[in-house]
Amino acid sequence: MSDFDGDKLLIVLNPDSDDVRYAVYPISQIRDAQTKPSISISPPGASYKENLLMGVSGQETEMDIEFYLHDDGEDKSHGTHPTDQNVVSLSDQIEYLKDEIHESDFDTSWELYTNFGLWEGYDFNNEDYDSEPRDEGLEVFIEDVNLTILNENSPKWLQGTIRIKVGESIV
Repeated sequence: MSDFDGDKLLIVLNPDSDDVRYAVYPISQIRDAQTKPSISISPPGASYKENLLMGVSGQETEMDIEFYLHDDGEDKSHGTHPTDQNVVSLSDQIEYLKDEIHESDFDTSWELYTNFGLWEGYDFNNEDYDSEPRDEGLEVFIEDVNLTILNENSPKWLQGTIRIKVGESIV
C-alpha cells in the first residue's frame, strides 16, 4: 500500500455487482457547485428588477474532482480491472479512466466514498480496498474525465479532473 495518508476518494461501479473501483489520490481540490436552473422573463419596458423568474428544474449538484495521476507502484483499480490487469503506470491509469471508469453506458451506477468528512463510510485502511462499505456512498454520474496526457515539466505527475453530477441516471 502507498504511504500517502492524505485525502482519498474511491469510485465504485455498480456497488452490488462487478465492483469496478478506482482510488483517486492525491486530490488537489474538489469544487462543489449547486444550481437551481431558471429562466428570466423580462416584460417589455420593465426594469431588470421586475424580471419574472421561472424554475425549469430542481436543484442540481455538480463536482469537479481535481487530482494527480502518478505511478507509486500501487494498483489504482485494486484488483477490480475486468481483465485482471494491474492499473499502475500513467498510461494504464489513463486507459482505465477513459475505458472503464467513464463507462459508455448511460445507465451505469457509481458510488463515491471518501476518507474525510462527506460520504465517509469506507475502510481506507484495508490494503486491497475490497471491504464492504460501512455506509452507502454518494450516488453519482460521471459526466466528464479530463486528463493531461503530457506535461514536460512534470512527466511523472499528470493532472486529471473527473466531473460528476450527484444523482441516479435513468434511461
